[in-house]
Amino acid sequence: MISGGFKFATAKITDFGIAKMAEEEIGVWADSQGSGTSSKTVLGAIPYMSPESISDFKSATLPSDVWAIGAIIFELFSGVLPFGNGLKSIPNILQAKPPSKPAQISAPQFKELGEQVYELVLRCLSKEPQDRPSAHKLAIACGEFCYSQEEYELGTISRNNVSGRPYGGFIQPDNGNSLFYHKNNFYGTPKNEVDQKVWYARGEGGGSDRAFPIVCLG
Repeated sequence: MISGGFKFATAKITDFGIAKMAEEEIGVWADSQGSGTSSKTVLGAIPYMSPESISDFKSATLPSDVWAIGAIIFELFSGVLPFGNGLKSIPNILQAKPPSKPAQISAPQFKELGEQVYELVLRCLSKEPQDRPSAHKLAIACGEFCYSQEEYELGTISRNNVSGRPYGGFIQPDNGNSLFYHKNNFYGTPKNEVDQKVWYARGEGGGSDRAFPIVCLG
């Protein structure tokens, strides 16, 4: 959960609750596998459950939480669940076949960070619990990513095609000094048009500060 609006000030981890599937939904599968709880009720949201949680819920420990974090990150990253949805995801989870690399990280300006996140997700989704990073190591790894930690600002593109060069221009912040942008630093499809509202982080540059990354609003 993100708080602070477009300032992206704080990210909070919240309890999403425990989902329960009744016996008629899961009982047949549990009987055929010789697993599940004695009540034939699975606790947890299946697409985010680790292999050991599905095989024997009582054996789930802290590495199962790391698995769930990896699944959530992959979904946020790609827009899809790493192993599918509902009961159909169970065989894929038990096999722990690595999910395909999301196409979203193919753009040059996102490739470095995207590759780092993808590799970390794969470690979180390791089949064997001991092969996953601890929560502490996971937090350290995230802190070493190449994303901007600067405070985000709101602004409007004031000039483009500066000196006849179509790849950049200037942004006028809602508050503060103008800064330069390059169209390759947009997240998603760049709309480097005058009066386009944008959200971005500010970094130091030669002559003028630079905007990176940039998100178009509306």
